[in-house]
Amino acid sequence: MILELDTTAFRMVPAGGHGTRYLDAGSGPPVVLLHGLSGHIEFWARNVAPLAKRSRTIVLDLLGRGRTGIPDWTARPPQEQIYTHFVAFLDALGLEKVSLVGASLGGHTAAQLALRSPERVERLVIVGSGNTVNPPDLLARTLEDARANAESLRDPGPRSVAGQLAALVSDPRAIPAEVVSARQDILSDPARRLSIAQLAAELPRWAADPRIEVRSRLHRISAPTLFVWGREDRRSSWRQAEQAARTMPDARTIVLEGCGHACYIERPQEFNEIVLSFLSAERVGPPGSMREIPLTRGTAA
Repeated sequence: MILELDTTAFRMVPAGGHGTRYLDAGSGPPVVLLHGLSGHIEFWARNVAPLAKRSRTIVLDLLGRGRTGIPDWTARPPQEQIYTHFVAFLDALGLEKVSLVGASLGGHTAAQLALRSPERVERLVIVGSGNTVNPPDLLARTLEDARANAESLRDPGPRSVAGQLAALVSDPRAIPAEVVSARQDILSDPARRLSIAQLAAELPRWAADPRIEVRSRLHRISAPTLFVWGREDRRSSWRQAEQAARTMPDARTIVLEGCGHACYIERPQEFNEIVLSFLSAERVGPPGSMREIPLTRGTAA
C-alpha cells in the first residue's frame, strides 16, 4: 500500500505561539487525529483518505513533533503544554466541536479535552494509550519503554528508524516504506531528535500529577467513547482499556488480533471501518462491551 497523503496539501497555522503543520481533507463532521509521543502526520498515512470520504479529517503534528514548533519542555509539565497547544490549534481553525481519534500519548490529550471541555467533544476514540488507562506501576513501565525508544532516535539512519517503527507493530512488514522515509527526513534535524528525547524524559516526572493523570477521572467522560487496542500491544494491555471502559457511562472496547501498539498502521482497513462506523453513530458495541476481531487470511500488510 502506498502513502495516501497529499503532501502538497500540508499547511501551517500559528497556534499557541508555534507554527503548526496540519492537513485538512474531506468534508462533513470534523474528526481530528492525534499521534503518539514521537509520531507525526505521516503515521496516519493509511487512515486519512478513507476517513475523509465521510468526515472532514484533520491531522496535525502535535507540539514539538513533526514540523511543528519546539517548546521548552522543562518550562511546564509537557502533557499540559501539549494540551494547551492542541486547544489553541482547534481555536485557530475555528473548530468548536469535534470527534477525536487519539493514539498513545495523543489519546491522553484527547481524554483531557473530553474531561476539561466536554462541550467540544462529539465522540472519542482512544487507541493503545497506556498514558490514559494504565495504573501507576504499569504507566511507569510504559513511559520508560517510550523513553528508551526515544533515545534510539539519536541515530536517524534508515535501519535505526525502521527499528524504531518496528517496535510499534507485531509485524514490521506493516510499516510503509514511505513512512520510514518521511520519518528519516524529519529526524535528520538534530533539534527534532533532541525535542523528542527531552519530552520523553520529562513525561514521567508529571504522570501522577492530579492535573495530568486521567485514569481515575475517566468515569466523568460523557462523550461516547471507543477504545481500540492491538492484542499484542507491548506498551499497554487491552485488559486495562476494557477495565477503564466499564467505569465509563458510554464506552466500549474493540481488540484487533495480530496487532501491536499502532493498530491503525498494522490493520488500517479494519481500523478505518471500525472508526467510521463509530463516528457515524452506528452500533459497534453496547457500553461496557468488549469485542475481538480476529486476524484473517489477507489481513496483514
